[in-house]
Amino acid sequence: VSEQAEPDPLFPTTAFPNPEEAGALDLSFEHGRFLHADLILAHDPDADRLAIAVSDPARPEGYRAFTGNQLGAILGWWAATRAQQAGTSGALANSLVSSPVLGRIAKHFGLSHSETLTGFKYVSRVPDLIFGFEEAIGYLVTPSLVRDKDGISAALAVLDLYYSLAGRGETLEDYLALIEAQVGAFASGQVTIRLDGSAPKTPLTHALRSAVPSMIGSRGVSQCDDFLKGVGSFPKDDILRFFLSDDSRVIVRPSGTEPKIKLYIDTQAATRAEAESRLSEIEADLRELVRALP
Repeated sequence: VSEQAEPDPLFPTTAFPNPEEAGALDLSFEHGRFLHADLILAHDPDADRLAIAVSDPARPEGYRAFTGNQLGAILGWWAATRAQQAGTSGALANSLVSSPVLGRIAKHFGLSHSETLTGFKYVSRVPDLIFGFEEAIGYLVTPSLVRDKDGISAALAVLDLYYSLAGRGETLEDYLALIEAQVGAFASGQVTIRLDGSAPKTPLTHALRSAVPSMIGSRGVSQCDDFLKGVGSFPKDDILRFFLSDDSRVIVRPSGTEPKIKLYIDTQAATRAEAESRLSEIEADLRELVRALP
């Protein structure tokens, strides 16, 4: 949009210049409504991330933005389909805190799958990679050309898919529904705790290690992985991963770039509505759990 076309180091048009942040796409929504646009694509200032939104008249802003994990599933399915059509194989990869859905997509297509630590320095090094992503709207769609997250090539991939679907009278929402019908519905979210006076006195990961919860709300903790003790081939890191009794997952890790702790929630269910309902319940339960910590 014109208000954001010229570089300005102060980024006066948004609270934080990342299109996954709430409010960052408001000007795009406004301009999209004026143009009656069907699709919005947005990059961060150095264009290595991509956010998309599609027209949704039922919403006040007129658009629905896809989550990073939803777009990761869409582009992962797109890449796997292209590999299948070309008669080739390869690997799909995502960071540890991204949705497990990509692993289910890989299994569906008979491809290998890897989870890595956060960062494309890990994702991009997976052997025979054909697609990789992180939930923080980072996508690697052309490993033979750009072996890093890249919003430009990802946007071109989205446009290629979008127009192919439009030619068949279908939408990206239809495409996501097809994926969910094949590998199961899913939802994902985050609880972010900024490290200021309101944070627990004991670092959150330390507090959870000293008193590993057996329950998160009404859900039992079926497994807890402490990456400081070593998990598989992962390097040791300050990460905790909890698997819950309904196949949901919670990962706790400090941010690598900002003074905050992130709690990542991933759910799966027969329908998206059910997965999103579980997500809301677990988010509320986690907030209560954190409040109760010393």
